[in-house]
Amino acid sequence: EVAGGARVMVLTLPVVEDEDWSARTQAAYAVDGVNRDTGSGIPGFHTTDSIDIAIVLTGRIAVLGTGGLQEVLEPGDICIQNGAPHAWRNVGTEDAKLAAVVIATARTEG
Repeated sequence: EVAGGARVMVLTLPVVEDEDWSARTQAAYAVDGVNRDTGSGIPGFHTTDSIDIAIVLTGRIAVLGTGGLQEVLEPGDICIQNGAPHAWRNVGTEDAKLAAVVIATARTEG
């Protein structure tokens, strides 16, 4: 858990077939402090009480947002998440790596 602090991590997102996505996603996103119960029904969809600065190191990674929004990121691309519901998905042909700086913050309403 990041509570009151920050951490840096590197995640490997495996290549998955559509029918294999749900099971493989659970292993790839087994990170403390992630709220996986967003009610979206999309595997891997989650929120965090943090500001996440993600940098694609290798591969092609799609970040999925609410309302079907999808942006495909390639090596060197940066995505900043401010607690919004989202999911990461490897859309390439090889395993992808994503570095993230996660800074804890309190969630506020309004």
